[in-house]
Amino acid sequence: MSDDYVKLQEELVKLFKNHYVYKRDLFRVVNIVRDVFEIYTSTSIFSLYSNLEHLIQLEFHEFKDPRLGGFIVKNDPPEKSFVCLNTIVSPQTLEFSAGHELFHWFFHPTGEIKCKQFGFASNSLEEYQANEGAAELFLPYKSFIPDVCSRIKHISEYDYHSLPQMKIDLAEHYGVSEAVVSYRMEDLKYEIHQYLDGVDINQLEILSNKELHSRNIVVKSLNELEYESCLQT
Repeated sequence: MSDDYVKLQEELVKLFKNHYVYKRDLFRVVNIVRDVFEIYTSTSIFSLYSNLEHLIQLEFHEFKDPRLGGFIVKNDPPEKSFVCLNTIVSPQTLEFSAGHELFHWFFHPTGEIKCKQFGFASNSLEEYQANEGAAELFLPYKSFIPDVCSRIKHISEYDYHSLPQMKIDLAEHYGVSEAVVSYRMEDLKYEIHQYLDGVDINQLEILSNKELHSRNIVVKSLNELEYESCLQT
């Protein structure tokens, strides 16, 4: 693991040399994290914390506000960083919050406190990066997109009244909440359209919303199509 860990550190330095990070580069680093620490299911995230216990102190607390997922105080070694997670939430949400805080630890500066609040809309670039890191860790796009598209076949012919059940099924399969599945469908909308159009999963153009906007690319997410379908009934 030591050589892989050095590679990971080198990739992180390159990745965050500039404050803005392309989504495709962030995904690449998340895959390195997954391979280095052998995180292949959402539940294994806590075994990673065990492996990092000399660097991160993990604690659990039942906060009264269920909107607070957790927070991290990042310190420079040898002083441990501190992560606290809210136990009032579901196990799936707890695990996603653990992944979210972990990517704050991997990605972001020391001496800062980062909080995870439920709901994925955020103007904070760092919160977006932590959400993207956790989402790609637990729902890798190379498996998630084919799983979604195998259920849709043709985007213009799909019965979007069936989408809520698909989200339930995918959430159970990946060990996450339905909200995380919806977030993933939203964030990967352009990539999902490409795959449905026959582009190979390894040839997808991975673009952020900022890049889509700058190139005047407009596509509707499955969530938007579901909403429009509901309005028409």
